[in-house]
Amino acid sequence: MLIDKQLPSQDAMEEAAYLIARGVRPLAIFQSLEGDHVVALRALTLLERYASDGAIPFVFKAGGGLWECGYAAAAWVLDLYRFLVIDANIPHPHLQRIIGVLLGYSPSAITRFEEHASGRNLFPSNQQGESDETTSSK
Repeated sequence: MLIDKQLPSQDAMEEAAYLIARGVRPLAIFQSLEGDHVVALRALTLLERYASDGAIPFVFKAGGGLWECGYAAAAWVLDLYRFLVIDANIPHPHLQRIIGVLLGYSPSAITRFEEHASGRNLFPSNQQGESDETTSSK
């Protein structure tokens, strides 16, 4: 079945749910799924089957015929992620930082990722959510 090829293995889903339930990270997301409501229902059924207590399985329509799915540690985490994916009109770098925090990355890990990116800067400085007047203390 197509859904089985779009989702990770049983072991990967169980491990993600375990890490959420143990408080290692607030959110685990899998790749976006393509399909209709039947695909979404099948995905949710599989996520529920492999969930640990304390990990909330989710599937929601993200637009463009895609469904987001994974596990959340709390309802507010899922609400925030849903907002970021569907409604948020914030600069892309800030969006990626917030999602990074939800996925359990530390501030230093996010900083290292940004500093060691491929060297391509797809966002001119005025689109990175930082004004030219922004200052920081180190």
